[in-house]
Parts: sequence; structure tokens; C-alpha cells
Amino acid sequence: MHIFESPSPDDGDSWFCFMNNDVVCGKDWLVELDKAVREHPEMDSMCPNIRERGEGVKFGYATWVHLDGCCIFCRSRALKKIWPFDERFRFFFQDDDYCEQLALHKIVHGKVMSSMIRHLGAQTMPEDESARPLLFQCRDEFIGKYGTDVYIRREREKRAIV
Repeated sequence: MHIFESPSPDDGDSWFCFMNNDVVCGKDWLVELDKAVREHPEMDSMCPNIRERGEGVKFGYATWVHLDGCCIFCRSRALKKIWPFDERFRFFFQDDDYCEQLALHKIVHGKVMSSMIRHLGAQTMPEDESARPLLFQCRDEFIGKYGTDVYIRREREKRAIV
């Protein structure tokens, strides 16, 4: 994951980008994000879109519906509320934990439907089954932190997308 900070002074309005190393950015993707945040200054977290191009901003906290974890922008004032990230989620469930923290702190998050990127996907994962134990460990940590009901809700939201 690469971390970038905007060049503006840290007045709580700086933006941080968390992006996987297997993301290809589309034409004007950053311009579209900038337009969206100017139209919605209350938005302190956002991500571009990896599915079909659309219009407007989809607000909410559902993983894959409102947030694709491969590329997330978070304003420093919001990051201060949710920092530090929970290190128990070393690969899996990081995006789910991020969404839960946004909702818990009532931080406005939106997916900018006109900002297109491509996530090559699974480029950082081993091709064999060696990551499976980590997946189950992170799942169990997530359930331990938020409960079975939250885990089931999140999994249903994801299945509605695919």
C-alpha cells in the first residue's frame, strides 16, 4: 500500500490516499474526485469506482457498494478520529473495518461514480491456498470486534454486488 499526503498544510483538511499497488487509474479519475469533494465538502472519505461508470456520489458504508478498499481517500480530520488502523486485519477485512469505523464516527463517505480506476485484483495474493488461514483469522477477529450480525450484514451486502 502506498501512502501519499497532499501538499497543503495540516489544518485538518489534508487528504491521504491509500492505494493498492495493482490499481490502474483511468483518465481524469483524480479530476472527478476533486469535483465531487467540491460539490460535497462534508465528504471526509471517498473512493473512486471500479465497476460501471455512473454519475454522482453514492453515500454509505457498505463494502463494495460504497467503498472498494483498493483505493481510499481520507481527509486528515477524519483520519485522526479513526486512527490507528486495527493491525489485526493484516490483509483481509481492512476495508470492512474501515467502513465500520466511518459509520461509528459518522464520517461522510462516498463513492464517486464518474471517477474510474481498474483494480487488477489478486496481484498481491499468492496463487495457492496459503493465504486461507489468514483470511479465516481476520474473519474471526472481525466477528470478535463487531459481532456475528455485522459480519453477516457485510457479507450479504457484498453478495448483492457480485
